[in-house]
Amino acid sequence: MFQSLKDKVRGSMALKFALAISLWVSVLMLLGTIFVARILMIYQERSAEARGREIGMVLGKATIDRLVANDLIGLNVLVEDVVQSRDIIAIVFLNIEGLPLTSAGAGFNRADPEVKALLAAEKTDDVKKLSAAVRRELKPIEASVDIVLQGAKLGEIRVILSKKEIRANALLVVLLLLGTSVVIILSLSAVIYVIVKRTIVLP
Repeated sequence: MFQSLKDKVRGSMALKFALAISLWVSVLMLLGTIFVARILMIYQERSAEARGREIGMVLGKATIDRLVANDLIGLNVLVEDVVQSRDIIAIVFLNIEGLPLTSAGAGFNRADPEVKALLAAEKTDDVKKLSAAVRRELKPIEASVDIVLQGAKLGEIRVILSKKEIRANALLVVLLLLGTSVVIILSLSAVIYVIVKRTIVLP
């Protein structure tokens, strides 16, 4: 079957021309799809980082009193409520020495299957080690915001966001573009084949 198709292509100038054009258009569309997917991912990553900074700024304002009063329990309770968001992996408060103020139990989103599996594999409550493991395994987006009161830095908030939804959106766009490309290429090939056959080969 393959050999007969090969022989048919060799014996038809119209098919050769249509295949050559189709191949060139396919390469261009593939490169275009990769370019669009990359631009989309960069844009979404920047948007996620900006959202992380916004969350950090709001949390920073809401937790100044707790930090001043050294109310770590209240701080952990607040963080535990916010970290349940679907795209958040972890929220870590650090003091001016860089030591974590929030606990592993409150600061990491255990509702996320990937985070839950990673925490189970690490078997530690050390927030620094868990944060390093998250960076290494999940390749997240991080946004850092300083907590400042009257010009004095009280600490830092690190909001760690997942790329899972960004990857899923990029994949969906790639599949849609590839599907559209296939339809365009097949239609173009058929049109070129008919035109070449009628205007060049048959005369």
